[in-house]
Amino acid sequence: MTVQIGFDLVACEEVREALDAFGQSYLERIYLPHEIAYAQASPSQCAERLAARFAAKEAVFKVLQWPADSPRNFRDIEVVRTSSGSCEIRLHGEARVRAAVTRLDVCSLSMTHVRDTAGAVVLAILKTT
Repeated sequence: MTVQIGFDLVACEEVREALDAFGQSYLERIYLPHEIAYAQASPSQCAERLAARFAAKEAVFKVLQWPADSPRNFRDIEVVRTSSGSCEIRLHGEARVRAAVTRLDVCSLSMTHVRDTAGAVVLAILKTT
């Protein structure tokens, strides 16, 4: 079995600065409506929640071995909160196509944020059939 691991850290202050500078256009370029709604539901943790989701999206790009010179649509990677409170990844568009071509199945996501840093780890396995 082949396993791919993607990991990313994000400074929450960078997300706060992007929100201050670009507001709604930043949100709509990176996040899906339910991701935005979840983050904004806790104003005191909004930047941290967004930063963790940004880290998750970057970790998925790493798992998919996305070429550095290829455009990235962050909205093709969706962080979904399940009824149990855990989160999982859903792929759309080019991210879904790349996963199919490389036969990778994103199967696990772990996110965290502490003080001014957010991080995410994504685990994927290579489908054998």
